[in-house]
Amino acid sequence: MTASSWPLYRAPFYALAAVVSLACLLWVYQRGREIRRRRRAQRQLQIARDRADRENQAKSRWVATVSHEIRNPVNAIAGN
Repeated sequence: MTASSWPLYRAPFYALAAVVSLACLLWVYQRGREIRRRRRAQRQLQIARDRADRENQAKSRWVATVSHEIRNPVNAIAGN
C-alpha cells in the first residue's frame, strides 16, 4: 500500500463510521422516545388508579350511609 492509495482505503471506513454513528444516534433517539412514552403511560395509569380509589371510597361511604339510613327505620318497624 502506497501513501497515495491510503486515502482510497480510508474513505469506506469513514463512510462506515458515519453510518454506524447515525445508527447509534437513531437508536438512542428511539430509546428516549420509548422511555418517555412508557413514563407518560405510567403517569396516566397512576392517575386512573387514584381516581378509581377515590371513587371506590366515595361509593363505600355512600353504601354505609344508605344502609344505615335504611336499617334504622326497618329496625324500628321490625322491633329489633
